[in-house]
Amino acid sequence: MTNKIFFHKIYNEATFVKTLDPKIVMKKPSFQWGINGGMGEMQIDLALTLKEFGEDYEGTSVIFGYKVETWVQGANETAGTKIFDGLITSYDPIISDDGKEMIRVKIVSQLTTLENQLLKSGSNTEVAYASQDPSVILKDIIDKYNSTIDYNATSVETTGTTVSYTFTFTTYFEAITKLLELCPAYWYWYIDANNIIYLKVRASDTIDHKLYLGKEISEINAQKSINELKNIVYFKGGGTPPLYKKYEKTSSQTAFGIREYRISDERVIVAGTAQTIADKFLEENDHPISIVQIKVFDDSADTTKGYDIESFKPGQMIQIYHPQFETKMTLWDVALWDVDFWDFDIRYSIGLPMQIREIKYEYDYCILSLTARLEDVAHRIEDIDRNLDTVRSEGIPSAPS
Repeated sequence: MTNKIFFHKIYNEATFVKTLDPKIVMKKPSFQWGINGGMGEMQIDLALTLKEFGEDYEGTSVIFGYKVETWVQGANETAGTKIFDGLITSYDPIISDDGKEMIRVKIVSQLTTLENQLLKSGSNTEVAYASQDPSVILKDIIDKYNSTIDYNATSVETTGTTVSYTFTFTTYFEAITKLLELCPAYWYWYIDANNIIYLKVRASDTIDHKLYLGKEISEINAQKSINELKNIVYFKGGGTPPLYKKYEKTSSQTAFGIREYRISDERVIVAGTAQTIADKFLEENDHPISIVQIKVFDDSADTTKGYDIESFKPGQMIQIYHPQFETKMTLWDVALWDVDFWDFDIRYSIGLPMQIREIKYEYDYCILSLTARLEDVAHRIEDIDRNLDTVRSEGIPSAPS
C-alpha cells in the first residue's frame, strides 16, 4: 500500500482558488517530460455529472487559463513536491455506454506560453545579439519574456563560447530552440515543474542515479540503432545567391555508408554560421546510439525496493547495474536475454552511463527513455571567429507597421 498522496491546486494567476476534492479525482497524475523542452499535457478526470460540473465548477474554479499545480506528498516529499504546473485549456464531458458521466480537464504545461508569444524588444520583433555566450542570450530572452518561466543563479550554465545571431519574427520557444543549435555539442535545456529553465551540458563523468535490475528496475528494453545516424549535411541558407554548403564526416561514411540530411534556414547568410550549426549536428549524430527504456517503481510502497521517481530530471545521467555481474559484463547474450540479435556490444549498455531523454511519469512508477550516445572523441569548445557572424531574416522590418 502506497504512503504517497497527490492533490491538484487551482490558481487564478497567483491567487489560490481551491484544491480539487480527492474524492472526485478519478485518475492518478500522468504526463511526459522531455529533454529540450518541458512537460506535456496532463488530464484530470472528474467524477461529476454535467449538471454538477456546470453548477459547482465551470466558470468558478475550472476556467480557461487558470493554473493547476499538482503536488505529491510522501516519505520522500514530507513537505510536498510540485510535480506539474500548467494551464487549463479544455474540458470535455464524457458519457460512457452505461450512462456514467465524467468531465476530463486538460492541462498543458507553461511551456506553451513560450510558443504563443513572439520574442520582442519593446515593440520590435527583431532582436540582435552580438558576441554573446548562449547562456547570456538565454537569460535575456527569458527577461524579455517576463512571465511565468524564469531562471535562477545556477540553472543556466556558461557554455564557454560566443555567438552572434539576429532573431526576427520568432516565438520565444523557436528562439530557445535555435539558440541550442548555436551551443557546443551535447548541451541541452529543459523547464521543470517550478517553471525554472535550465541550460546544461551532458556530463558523462557524473552519475546522478545508480539503479539495479530487479530492485529499482522492474523492466528493461534496449535497442542499438543507426536510424538517426547522419554523416552528410546539405545546408541551404539565405542571401543572393542563396548560401548552399555541404559538410560531412568521412569516417562515419566509411563505417556506416552515406546518410544525408538537409538543414534549411534562410536567416543564415554567412558560411561560418552554417558550419557552426552543421558541425554541432554532425558531432551529435554521426554514430550509432543505444536507446534503453526502463520501468522504475516508486519506493512509496516499499522503501527496500523502488526509487524516488520524483527525483528524476531530463538530461540527468543514469547507470544501470546487475546485482550478480560486473557492469562491463552482464552476460547479455547468455544469461539475461539469449537472443542472437544482441550478440554485439549492446551488452555493455548495462553499466554504461546513459542520459535521460524522456520521463513518462505514472505516479506509482515511471518509464525512462535513456540514450547512450557518446562522443567518439572529447568535444573541444572553441571560440572561433565564425561564431561571431551575424544572421538575420531577409526583408522583414524590425517592427510591424
